[in-house]
Amino acid sequence: MSTATARPSPAIVRLLQRSRPTATELPGVHQMIEGYARSCSEMMRRVASLDSTVAVDEFAQKDASSVLHRLPGTVLVLSFVPHWNARIAVRLDRSLLIRALDALYGGDPKKLGSRPPARALTALERSLAVNIARGLVSELLQALGESERSNTTEERLVDANDQESSASSKLEYVAASLKLVDFGEQVTIAFPLSAIERLAEQINTTDAQDDRIVDQDWTEQFKRNVEQTTIRLVAKLDGPRLHLSDVASLKPGSLIEFDSSLIGNVTLVAGERPVFKGRLGQSKGNFTVLVDRPLVAPRQADDPKS
Repeated sequence: MSTATARPSPAIVRLLQRSRPTATELPGVHQMIEGYARSCSEMMRRVASLDSTVAVDEFAQKDASSVLHRLPGTVLVLSFVPHWNARIAVRLDRSLLIRALDALYGGDPKKLGSRPPARALTALERSLAVNIARGLVSELLQALGESERSNTTEERLVDANDQESSASSKLEYVAASLKLVDFGEQVTIAFPLSAIERLAEQINTTDAQDDRIVDQDWTEQFKRNVEQTTIRLVAKLDGPRLHLSDVASLKPGSLIEFDSSLIGNVTLVAGERPVFKGRLGQSKGNFTVLVDRPLVAPRQADDPKS
């Protein structure tokens, strides 16, 4: 005897895939990225002699193809992180390199125009681009708490005709676009989404009481949809003991007598787990089960409370 079987609510699947906030939407992660931008201000002064506030312009999940290739008027530096088995991409405005070189040689970078010269980068400009990218990556790993175990290798500037960097990647990326407020140049650093997800787990663990990190609307919607999900209940009776020869002789139309004490011992099963004990009865021409008591699943052998 069982109830009708219903498929799991599709709303639950939609909630899991769409409604739950992503790691990039958590306020705690945004605070980390804003702190990272502030640390980049000092790094820019130290590495490129550019005295400017660095602020977050955009922080969002991006597809790999949009972050692992060069855009017009920019240079791209790739760093490989063996611990992640993934690349970090740093994209710089070419005009930023011109300003930085001017500042390093004692000039005033604020007096320069923002349009970069239409020529190939010099060796000095290429070296500066790699140094700036190295500083940005180092500050990022520090902000993510990965500086002690994650070292970068193969830091290299990608040439315009290099197609390797635009190859498809199976990893999902996030990109933080930073703006040098005093100059207007952009810096974009892109890295695997998994790095942010690990950070989000740490934030949820250490700051679980912060209501800003919990999407209450998603929680309530998920709870409602779970409560509306149907399950299949099966009622099982303990039958009488029969000789094997009697079982072998059973055929359609054979009758098996159940003692009244056996009928009073019904187990309701959900999936493979017994959930209730009850008694068999009848009501309005239908078989019924009167629930007597819930059943507690047995503890595992290694449960310290057992």
